This record gives sequence, C-alpha cells and structure tokens, in this order.
Amino acid sequence: MTITYQGNNEDTEATTVWDFLNKKGVDVRSAIIELDGEIIADMSIPLKNGSVLNVFRIVSGG
Repeated sequence: MTITYQGNNEDTEATTVWDFLNKKGVDVRSAIIELDGEIIADMSIPLKNGSVLNVFRIVSGG
C-alpha cells in the first residue's frame, strides 16, 4: 500500500502505525503522532492505502 509520511509518498507493507514507525526507528515516547489529520495515542490503529501520517518530535532547549 502507499501512504503519505511526512509529506512524501511511501510504499509499505506495515499494517499498523506502530509497525511502520518501528521500522522507521521513530521513538514514539517523545513524539506526537498525527494520522489523517487527528492526533492519536493508540499505535495499533491500522494503516490503509492513502493514510497520511505525520510525526512531530518534542524538543526542549534554552
């Protein structure tokens, strides 16, 4: 299937948000995940062809 990740089309065999982000090496503990325009906390949500996934990393500094 093809999804949009961070604005780029990507082919993937991942079936869930967790599976996809894990394969990408994303540490979800310090990130906000947006799927199809909604912030999600449940990483077991299935991906579907055409899903739009964005990751926003939380950073701090002075």
